[in-house]
Amino acid sequence: MALQSLYFENIVFEVTGPEVTPGTPGPTIDVSCSGRGVVLTPDTPIEERTKLCGKGKAVGETSWTLDLDYDQDWNEGDAASLSFFLINNNGKQGTATITWAAADTVAEVDIIITPGPYGGTAGEVAEGTVSLPVLGQPAFTNPIATGTTTAAEAPESDEVPV
Repeated sequence: MALQSLYFENIVFEVTGPEVTPGTPGPTIDVSCSGRGVVLTPDTPIEERTKLCGKGKAVGETSWTLDLDYDQDWNEGDAASLSFFLINNNGKQGTATITWAAADTVAEVDIIITPGPYGGTAGEVAEGTVSLPVLGQPAFTNPIATGTTTAAEAPESDEVPV
């Protein structure tokens, strides 16, 4: 089967604010139409080490950021605006969910919310970029998986599944 390149389009990008009360998540808003780009960016530190027995690498723990490129949407109002969400929840913990239907996956991350910019260049769309620290590791899931195997995927009766 040939590898098929996937376009990053028709993405659903939702953010959820901090808990209203313990155990009660804040409101979730769909900010897909404000976003131009959303990228989970890993950073894994690797250090070359020279020891008496030879060279090697020390690999550290991967940390992540959620990098957003968006059009400032102050005109959408407090309840639907990514711009307002970032300002109003500065320093608080929230959740971001990226649903990529073409890849049949969902990524969910806990984030520290930081504010984005206000304003821009005269005569141009007011854009914003922000990098939100991710707490822990992203959770990647396949929402359409059923856990069943089709006949084409089923092993022959004399094969042992690995």
